[in-house]
Amino acid sequence: MLKRQIELMLLLMENKPVTLDDCCLYLQISKPTLKADIISLNTLLQEYHVQIIYLEQFISFSDLESARHLILLLDSLQKLTIFDKVNLLLILEKQPISLQKLADRLYISRSKAILVVNKINKDNIKSSHLGYEFHGDICLKRNAFINILLPYFKSLHFVDKFNFFCKQHFNLYQYVTENEVIQAKLVAESIKNKVTQYKEEVFTRLFLSLIHYQITHKDNSFTELYTLFSKQYFNQIALDEQSDENKRLIDDLLIHIDDLLSTSFQEDDKLKKNLLQHIDFSWQEYEKSEVVSMDLWTIKTQFPLSYEAAVISNQYLQNIKNISFKGDELIYLSLHYQNSLENQKSKESKIKALILTPYGLAAGQLIQTQLSHTLNQVQIIAILSQSELLNQLHLIEEVDLVFSLSQIELALTKPVIVLPLALEDENIKEINQFIYAQKSDAKLAKIIENATIIHNKFFQDVPNILTYLNQVLESKSCVTSNYLPSLIDREAISSTSIKGIAVPHGKNSYVKKNHLIILNLPEPILWGNEQVDWIFLLAITEHSMFEFPQLFNHFYRNTAKRNFYLNLQKLSKHSISPLQIRQLFSLSNYLGEL
Repeated sequence: MLKRQIELMLLLMENKPVTLDDCCLYLQISKPTLKADIISLNTLLQEYHVQIIYLEQFISFSDLESARHLILLLDSLQKLTIFDKVNLLLILEKQPISLQKLADRLYISRSKAILVVNKINKDNIKSSHLGYEFHGDICLKRNAFINILLPYFKSLHFVDKFNFFCKQHFNLYQYVTENEVIQAKLVAESIKNKVTQYKEEVFTRLFLSLIHYQITHKDNSFTELYTLFSKQYFNQIALDEQSDENKRLIDDLLIHIDDLLSTSFQEDDKLKKNLLQHIDFSWQEYEKSEVVSMDLWTIKTQFPLSYEAAVISNQYLQNIKNISFKGDELIYLSLHYQNSLENQKSKESKIKALILTPYGLAAGQLIQTQLSHTLNQVQIIAILSQSELLNQLHLIEEVDLVFSLSQIELALTKPVIVLPLALEDENIKEINQFIYAQKSDAKLAKIIENATIIHNKFFQDVPNILTYLNQVLESKSCVTSNYLPSLIDREAISSTSIKGIAVPHGKNSYVKKNHLIILNLPEPILWGNEQVDWIFLLAITEHSMFEFPQLFNHFYRNTAKRNFYLNLQKLSKHSISPLQIRQLFSLSNYLGEL
């Protein structure tokens, strides 16, 4: 499955349905190419009981529930590269394999096989008159085997994932029996059940280690495998929990993150404990996979501040301990930081609201009771009818939000959410969206109103863009001279590009005044691994980050939504106004899932 086809599926999930023209605009392809992609996808999707259908000029999934299930499998549907297939074959074969046999086993031409083996790392592959073989000891082979398979195992449903991999990518049952796979699963689960705190990747690696061990060592009993593998895992967990050095390292790491992001992670003792139990300080032994997962994309776009913290953790621990995280491991780190942020958010001041009801006090009290059971961040200050409100209009200025059990006839200056008598999940979701966005939205609106918008300016590369944007900020006395190095350093850690948009940013402590620069390019430029033609640089002061801790998340999550970029593409690059940008943010706020 091509990356473009995955983008199409995600676009359909976020914006349903989507016009043919919008799909072409978003993916930057022609209609014939789009139609060819849909035909190709529908062939693949048949066995998942879902199709992409046309309805007049709109495109959508035939069954959204089946599509949602399929989205969870997108990582597993990404093709195993021919290079990984060759490596995997040579790792598993006990004897050298001839070029012709290699081509036959992988269903490729001999010339293609020659091309592939010539491009593979010569440190790993050895050739002789007997053929090709993987060069290295049993530990190197095991780690290479694990790293190839790991991106395709997204949960602890080991046997299902194993069978799916064999069906879609490479038939490992040529080397291991079904009973051995089940035995590996049982051993991994037995070890997992002895540990209260764990991360899934540890036990996925354990399962894959057990598979590789049984391929190379036949006829092992459950007891033998359990004894052999449990000892090293239990010992490692015990060492990690007791290591004073690791505790100090976690403290220093969180101080470093707080300094860069103006967060308060260092004050969270539960986060420290979770990170200590989570981080495996022997990871430097593994060469991490470079595969970018769809789950990681979700984390990056939905929880950008937590993702930032995970990326900084990666850089810091790599420098200090030579530990490097990639792909899924960044997901687990991000989730720990997000849990900390959520706990901090729950301690923030409550949203004040009033309830308007045409059905009397009892109906209003019913809504208040339902809200109290599901939302602890909302404080109801009054329950009134619309006529009663006319005599107490001053209350409007004291609240952030109005709940109404009927359509409002009054012109109010505060947002109104119309609710049914029996609250449903969608109502709670709408309220949560408001709570999340309300505090940051007004601040962001003011920043956008004063944004610098630079139209249709040409640049050759990313460093030139960053230097130019920093010059603009310096000319407005928004940043210190240290901001540009921090901007460059952040981009070197991990690209800030997300489907056509880049969101570069530097260190908050070097920002003197909040400012947003919006730059559009006449032609896309390669930014990380994405083609980008829009750049949004938001410089935020430490004070603003402290006062509005969700501001960065709110900004980033809106720019990351597919409808945001799609609507940007519809604007003229010669005459974009702050008002249009503000409208796009407002539109993005209530379209798609937060």
